[in-house]
Amino acid sequence: MEPLNSYDGTVLDGVLWCAFNSPFEGVHYPTVVRELIDAGARVDVYPEMKSYVDAVLAGRRGADTQR
Repeated sequence: MEPLNSYDGTVLDGVLWCAFNSPFEGVHYPTVVRELIDAGARVDVYPEMKSYVDAVLAGRRGADTQR
């Protein structure tokens, strides 16, 4: 099991949240997401998570997705 943050989410979940809700300038979210997955982050923590990961990896964020 992965450690959870103070919002009961994983590190990957926090990165996804930022990518969709409060993107930081200069952060290449697909690279960050890929690095986390390569390091062992799970993409199945909740039902929609895989689709959010796929959207970020495809370069879609914010208004481009359903989240």
